[in-house]
Amino acid sequence: MTRIKVINDAPDMITIFRAVDTPVKKDVFAEASKGWVTADQIREKHGDEGVAALLYFEKTKLVDTRWQAVEGSSSPMKAYHTFYTSVHINIQVSLNEISDVMEVALMPPEVFQEWDDRIAEIVGNEGVYVGDITEKMELDPVRLKSMVRRSPRLIFRGHRVEPFKG
Repeated sequence: MTRIKVINDAPDMITIFRAVDTPVKKDVFAEASKGWVTADQIREKHGDEGVAALLYFEKTKLVDTRWQAVEGSSSPMKAYHTFYTSVHINIQVSLNEISDVMEVALMPPEVFQEWDDRIAEIVGNEGVYVGDITEKMELDPVRLKSMVRRSPRLIFRGHRVEPFKG
């Protein structure tokens, strides 16, 4: 079955850019596209970085999940498989907005981590409204949305940003 990820919003491109930005993420994504894999199988081959990649894919809805019985285990384990087989990008965006998206996508990890830490501190354990974050941090909404899309620990729930509890 062919499933197409349709991107209608510029910040959603972060998901695709960051899905294969390291060799480990690229390998994990390729393995999940071939069949169902568990976190333990990925950890054996790619360590904790591979498991973190799986969780990022789950957060961004690039993988489907199911519970399956695993030989040698008394309880079922969560398995992952890529959800989409292709991407369709359909956006019209100002040059200012696309430059914000690209800046966040290409931001060095250390710089992004500082921003992510500041946003996570504001979000806390319960989450906050997007408008509160943009006001406190004096951020453009497109930039904030791009940062949350890139973050492995934050997620949008309606008009709120909350911690991702994968």
